[in-house]
Amino acid sequence: MKKFLLYLEFLLVCAVFVIPPFFAKPVSEIQNSNFSLTFLRLVFLAISLLIYYRHEFTKNQIKSVKKIDILMQAGSGILCYGILMVTGTIMSVITIALKIKPPYSINLSDMNAPLWISIITCFLISAFCEETVYRLYLPSTLALFTAKINACFLAEFISVAVFAFSHIYLGVPAVINAFLSGITLRFFAVKNKTILTGTISHFFYNITIFILMYYLKA
Repeated sequence: MKKFLLYLEFLLVCAVFVIPPFFAKPVSEIQNSNFSLTFLRLVFLAISLLIYYRHEFTKNQIKSVKKIDILMQAGSGILCYGILMVTGTIMSVITIALKIKPPYSINLSDMNAPLWISIITCFLISAFCEETVYRLYLPSTLALFTAKINACFLAEFISVAVFAFSHIYLGVPAVINAFLSGITLRFFAVKNKTILTGTISHFFYNITIFILMYYLKA
């Protein structure tokens, strides 16, 4: 019965979180209507919270997280953010050098305060959902599925690969960047025994990239 519930839960998580990004299309123009589903994203956040607290590494590790010095967590978050930025910058340089054009073009001419608030909210929610699913749920659940064949590495690889290819709508360079970033974020999730550090780093990375895009196109 427990295995059946585990498989059912896995299928539901895949249906809600994992599969939809593979069918996503780039947004050509950012408008308030593009973010009308913020409430739905908040519902997804509630679901991911349930997954998060159910599949946190172990109770002992949760307790140990509380004892970690805040400054060390902050330093770890800054380091994670820095690695993400360096990886993204290198990929951008390679993309420009190879004259690879992205498969999308976003119009940022009609930005306003409410829209900025919606974007920031969605970025924060998306970062938390992605960290919950790709850095916590998928690796731990796939590890259970591959336990009999002792293939922990396979579970880790699949989790990172799925996260990477969920960015396929942004082009091949984005997939490569997401793969490398996924490894970084998973490393810090395991190192810090929490996804919160990675969530904050992930959020600031996404918002930084968006701000850079805005000012470069302005």
